[in-house]
Amino acid sequence: MLRAAAVVLVLVIVCGYLALFLSWNAAPQPIATWQWGDSKYVQPMPIGLLFIGGVLLGAVAMALALWGPWNGLKAGELQQRELIQRAKAKLKSQDTKIKELTRLLEEQPKSPAPEGAEVELPEAAKAAAAAVDEAVAPAKPGPAGKPDAPTSEDDPEVI
Repeated sequence: MLRAAAVVLVLVIVCGYLALFLSWNAAPQPIATWQWGDSKYVQPMPIGLLFIGGVLLGAVAMALALWGPWNGLKAGELQQRELIQRAKAKLKSQDTKIKELTRLLEEQPKSPAPEGAEVELPEAAKAAAAAVDEAVAPAKPGPAGKPDAPTSEDDPEVI
């Protein structure tokens, strides 16, 4: 609400200044508005009106010039919003998978296994645990160290 009031106040001030500017520069000047060959159409106009017309014409030209970049920014924003929505959906599916695994673990018998004995998990729990391990496991780094020395089978132009 405060912002709207500030915008209206600024517009009233600008319109008041425009009215005063036109009254200060109201002296008519002969302006050639149309010329074809030897015939010329001259019309007296207030000099302040020419300035205001130029400013308005410039504003329209700049608006048209900025239309393309603005549309490009909006398209980029829409792509980023879609990317965020897909990431949220993936995160939600992973969250439900984790909740399912937690539920399966809580359903396991609470009796402690004897020392050194292996606890047998149901197949569903094993598959779910493997899926989570696969989803959460960090990427394995590639081979480290120096590359192998070229052999006689290697093509020297490719290397």
